[in-house]
Amino acid sequence: MAPEEKARQVIDKKLEDAGWVIQDRQEFNPIASLGVAVREHLTKDNKEVDYALFIEGHPVGVIEAKPDDEGVHLVTAAHEQNEEYVNSGLKWANYSKTDMRFIYEATGILTHFTDLLDPKPRVRKIFSFHRPEQLLYWIKDYKFSNR
Repeated sequence: MAPEEKARQVIDKKLEDAGWVIQDRQEFNPIASLGVAVREHLTKDNKEVDYALFIEGHPVGVIEAKPDDEGVHLVTAAHEQNEEYVNSGLKWANYSKTDMRFIYEATGILTHFTDLLDPKPRVRKIFSFHRPEQLLYWIKDYKFSNR
């Protein structure tokens, strides 16, 4: 098994533990649960996002998975890759750019998180993926406070 595949198995488990339903792109059903993580979802320029995150059927973020030995590159190369995915947009999804605000970079060991709508967006190390309910809370709180 390739190192990235091993990391993805751990990432899948961490996502499931946080309450996410995981699907392959061929099974795409973003309303199957409150939080759905779709593997290898395509961007509008036909690049594959390791995981696209959907809350209540709407895209809200992406996860870039890397092998464990690539952890040192999460803050640079993987983060830049995620920003490109967000700027490109996802196929088969209608949304505003500000909806795609949560980006994660992960190995089987490390997980980094950025909220692009934070007044000073920055990469943070976290111990587990956020639950879909937490991301939904932040989304609703942002919309309420920016009326």
